[in-house]
Amino acid sequence: KTGDVFSRAALRQEIFSLTDIYADKGYAFANVNPQTTMNIDKKIIDITFDFEKGEKVYIDRINIAGNTKTRDKVIRREMRVSETELYSGTGIKKSKQNLMNLGFFEEAVIATSKGSSGNKLNLDVNIKEKSTGTFSIGGGYSSLDGFVAQGSIQQSNLLGYGLKANASASLGGQSSTYSVGLTDPHFLDTKWSIGGDLYQSKREYTDYDKKATGGDIKAGYALSDTLSTFMLYKLESIDISNESFALQETISLYPDINTTKSSTTSSVTASISRNTTDYRLDPSSGMTNSLSVEFAGLGGTNKFLRAIGQTAQFFPVGWGTVFMVRGTFGHVTEMGAPVSIDEKFYLGGISTVRGYDNRTISPYVVIPRYDSVTGAKNGEDNAFVGGDTEVYFNAEYTFPLLKEAGLKGVMFYDIGNADDGVGDVFSGLLASYGFGIRWFSPMGPLRLEYGIPLNPRDGIDKSGKIEFSIGSFF
Repeated sequence: KTGDVFSRAALRQEIFSLTDIYADKGYAFANVNPQTTMNIDKKIIDITFDFEKGEKVYIDRINIAGNTKTRDKVIRREMRVSETELYSGTGIKKSKQNLMNLGFFEEAVIATSKGSSGNKLNLDVNIKEKSTGTFSIGGGYSSLDGFVAQGSIQQSNLLGYGLKANASASLGGQSSTYSVGLTDPHFLDTKWSIGGDLYQSKREYTDYDKKATGGDIKAGYALSDTLSTFMLYKLESIDISNESFALQETISLYPDINTTKSSTTSSVTASISRNTTDYRLDPSSGMTNSLSVEFAGLGGTNKFLRAIGQTAQFFPVGWGTVFMVRGTFGHVTEMGAPVSIDEKFYLGGISTVRGYDNRTISPYVVIPRYDSVTGAKNGEDNAFVGGDTEVYFNAEYTFPLLKEAGLKGVMFYDIGNADDGVGDVFSGLLASYGFGIRWFSPMGPLRLEYGIPLNPRDGIDKSGKIEFSIGSFF
């Protein structure tokens, strides 16, 4: 710009920018030649950009090679340039980005070759496929819960049509999940996605056991490459059992706490999401935003309104390092009946605030424990009852350890709380920090992280906590 200090790097960037502008107008062979005039006495340089646009170029044919499994139409619907249209540099870059974001390919190269005439170019799309079926396992260890493991199987490119199928039979020391699901992200080759799931899950929480059996049908629509909407209807049967002594005592003290043993949820969820990241599987720049609202009360016994918003920003720092900051806020409101404790918010664990045991960041009641023989007090237990509001923030700095192997290091800082009311949730924030490694292993992305609580509440485990998972990053 006029008045700036002369920089050869800035000049090269300006040339690239001007070339891209003309490439998006169909001038595939445009040249920009900077001509400089120096005034040594005034220490200034005048720059004149001379343009050679050439002839407008059109796309002749789009040739696809290397896809032994994936159908051609799955690749073509991700292209942002079409045959007979004007050449577009940005369209070609976006096409490659879309193909890589599918997660089906190790590599996608788009090259040009001579077309049927001088003003036409062919686009040669050469891809290298990778395995799209994954077996995921995860787990963690804490001084309270010991070792917990879980796993699932999924296929993200079923039969080469881009269908997403999953089946899980996860077994752990405290949980089990059985589910099957199928989603077509481009139903009838449109921008609509259609799918459904059937599931049953059992989980032993600190204060009760929960069994959920149900199913859902879902549909979404892509408004653009970065903006999409989603709708889901869920019908679920819930059974609560094996309440702890502390929870039973809490219920007797606070009758307004809803712990109905058997209930049903019939709800509809609407959401909108935006994703401008450069590579969705492992972003280094861009932003993600989402907002979802769930209304339960279309029949069933549970009646509530829950809203959750989340935003994250990724910043490339240099030398392959990335800084990420994420914020999440949620609130649930009763709609004619108290919200059940299993529908409230609980934080802690590898997906929210690391270093704290799962679901231990929550409103709780301290219940004294007495010796059955002497009657003397011999300790106390906490009954976690959940909050109607959650807020948490995550900050991460990732850096390459072995770039060729996809091994990265991470340092993080988490802070958050779940409580009743917006005022209380921000007044009792709990924080942690830690470090870990991440690896794109043959079995899928692996996380191994160690979190250390900074200001744990009384009665909550104050030691550090190691957690790991093999599956998708949160």
